[in-house]
Amino acid sequence: MILDGKVALVTGASSGIGRAAALRLGSAGAKVCVNSWQDEKGAEEVVRLLCESGVKSFQRQADVSREQDVEELVDAVLAEWGRIDILVNNAGISGAGTSFFEISGDDWDRMLRVNLKSVFLCSKAVLPHMIASGKGKIINLSSTAGTSSIVACNAHYGAAKGGIISLTKRLARDFGRHAITVNCVAPGLILDTGFNRTMPQEKIDDYVGQIPLGRPGYTRDVAGIITFLASDEADFITGQVIVVDGGATC
Repeated sequence: MILDGKVALVTGASSGIGRAAALRLGSAGAKVCVNSWQDEKGAEEVVRLLCESGVKSFQRQADVSREQDVEELVDAVLAEWGRIDILVNNAGISGAGTSFFEISGDDWDRMLRVNLKSVFLCSKAVLPHMIASGKGKIINLSSTAGTSSIVACNAHYGAAKGGIISLTKRLARDFGRHAITVNCVAPGLILDTGFNRTMPQEKIDDYVGQIPLGRPGYTRDVAGIITFLASDEADFITGQVIVVDGGATC
């Protein structure tokens, strides 16, 4: 398996893309720490599925927008397995249904704290250990909302996702000399996530009508790309944004 012996930390892994990524990384041979904040039952379910398939895994609750929580999360992984080879920064919120003038200062701060600051804090906590080991993989989850203005989204969500892309490129340039790759995955409509499961069918049909491949995306589509980027096969890919949207923004 392509990730045998690797240790992965996946944030926001109790559901959606994070869940799919944790399961896929485990199936590829990695040991997986399943992080969640509020959905403890969901995280326990992911750990159960991983362990039943023979994958070493544990779950750790942490608010990855808080520095102390992040430090304790990383320390827990190091105490368990002594290293972190793969970091998947997936935790995030959507803020769906809020118009620009309805966004309060607190809304803005929370969106950037959870979606962008968490990427900064987790990367900052993990990078020294990757540098010490001589290699590492960081995969950040953005969105087509951060790559294209044609994607309907809230202003604070688009700003946070665009910020993730910029941070990804900066980290890739700064830490490439340590054989650490930092890449970004930008999904479009991913139907089987909490963000989109309640979307009206009419809206789904309208969006799918704009996708050249003629279907919505699923978490498995994103998890496959994450696993590839986490593998040695992607060793010469860094600072890139891989859009997973069926060609909707091509």
